[in-house]
Amino acid sequence: MMTPKKTVLTVFIVAGLIVLSLFMDARSHKARTEMANNSDKGSVKTYCIGRYLIDIPDDFTLKGRDDIVNGVEVQLMDPAQDNDLETIARQNQLPVKTGLTPIDTREHKTRNIIIFGRKYNTIGDIISWDMRAVSHIDNHFFQFDYSAINASFEDATRHLEAVITKTHYRAEGTIPDQDGACIANAFIATPPLAGSDFTAGFNLPGKDIPYGVSVQFSYTGQTPAMALDKSDVRERPFLGMTAHESLEEVTNDHARDSATFFWLEAIKQPSANMPALHVNLQLFKQNDFPNSEPYTLERNLAFWNTIVESVRPITEQ
Repeated sequence: MMTPKKTVLTVFIVAGLIVLSLFMDARSHKARTEMANNSDKGSVKTYCIGRYLIDIPDDFTLKGRDDIVNGVEVQLMDPAQDNDLETIARQNQLPVKTGLTPIDTREHKTRNIIIFGRKYNTIGDIISWDMRAVSHIDNHFFQFDYSAINASFEDATRHLEAVITKTHYRAEGTIPDQDGACIANAFIATPPLAGSDFTAGFNLPGKDIPYGVSVQFSYTGQTPAMALDKSDVRERPFLGMTAHESLEEVTNDHARDSATFFWLEAIKQPSANMPALHVNLQLFKQNDFPNSEPYTLERNLAFWNTIVESVRPITEQ
């Protein structure tokens, strides 16, 4: 999804780019005015994704989420009529890895948590523990999966328990009143560490041709590299950062499938208390999606600005 590099060869091209930039700024200003004038004509739904809130127009639906908290995948379980923790945990153990034989199997039990672990010797001296925990939280059962590399079972267990003890059930649409991280059906009452990733996708329902939005907040120990080409973007303030933004309307003869493709990327450097944050926000639609009302470039820009400007931390609601 990288945009092609554009090399300035002559002063005429430079002038052309300036004109194009002014043109896009004018259209963007028109879109912002249109958005402000029509703000009372539509409604939005607020979603909590990781540590942030985002407003998405009501005609879009949540297509899917993919959440990892401190390296742990958390999932709400549906154990049918059974409400016995140990029965549910034993029925849902991790399967043995294909082609590998565990060199150790362990388990750890407390009142509301059961953890199973399988130890593997994979490549060379690399040892891994595949861990799965099941816990009864707020009258719901949750499953926690974690893979620990070159760590002991005890260390992996403590890592899992640190996430489990901070997990609370969260009904869809509920907005927490404290710092932490929202995932599907749950809230983790602690700021995310490196190895956390929160992704959500939205689209128009009932459409054969995709028109949608994706948002991703990733946390890493090291500062990641920007994916967007700096020569092909403009800067925009975003969450206290200087984001790079690409606004592009692609024609049918373009190699990429998207007819409209807006991309905002921002990176926050790591600090003593927080890992690096990498944000990717995208709006896209395929070539065959109608370019007539209400899917004009102005409408897309207005929609884009609505989304970008709505992103804010949970603590600022």
